[in-house]
Amino acid sequence: MNFYSFAVSDGFIGNANTMAWFRKTVVEFMQATVPGGIGAVASYFFFIRGKNHKACVNMITVASIIGIIGNLLFIQHDISKARILFTGASMITTTARETAADFVLGIAVFVLIIYQTHTLYRKRITAMNLKEK
Repeated sequence: MNFYSFAVSDGFIGNANTMAWFRKTVVEFMQATVPGGIGAVASYFFFIRGKNHKACVNMITVASIIGIIGNLLFIQHDISKARILFTGASMITTTARETAADFVLGIAVFVLIIYQTHTLYRKRITAMNLKEK
């Protein structure tokens, strides 16, 4: 099934829902790419270029927090979708385990990024203070 037949069968093309669908697509694309892009640029300057600016640390932290919130929203959507699609108890249990593992690992990665960023920033500040003395 290609995109056009999907869009026509769901009534997106040819009526008033076209703009709503387009707006939703753009918003979801922006939600997926903007925090990641900001985090990537800030990570490049902070970790690779060695720029010791608090703004880089804050941008990485904000991008990670947005990632955690995105994980929370995604897990809620995933669990509600699993309840609708799978009626067998074993399928729900397996899906719930996999979803919980993805949830915990996703949040752990973002927490690790925040921790490493703040630890490295403190070490750089300490090293600069010792160098000045």
